Amino acid sequence: GFGMQPAAGGGMFGAAAGPAPPGTGNPPFVVTQREDSSATGPPGTGQKMNYHSIPLMPQYQHKSFEELRYEDYARGNKGTTPQAAAGGGLFGGPATPGAFGGVGVLGAQR
Repeated sequence: GFGMQPAAGGGMFGAAAGPAPPGTGNPPFVVTQREDSSATGPPGTGQKMNYHSIPLMPQYQHKSFEELRYEDYARGNKGTTPQAAAGGGLFGGPATPGAFGGVGVLGAQR
């Protein structure tokens, strides 16, 4: 009831927790190519369009972006985080010496 502690390992509304949903790891993302449906003429003669959208893949077309993101989060996949370069500069590039022969801000030596 209201205010009671949920059972350990339990799911939503007291249901048993099931396995994590599949997410987007298998199969991995590939660009989807489709023919432009607005083209006139016989099929196969229209312009090919490349779509960079995972819900357009046949394996995921029955789910929305939000559902796929939720499933990935439930599996612990929160995407990749960019790693800063060791001693790196802006936008992951290498550190460069300052202006005026390597002298830092207000004349401080680097």
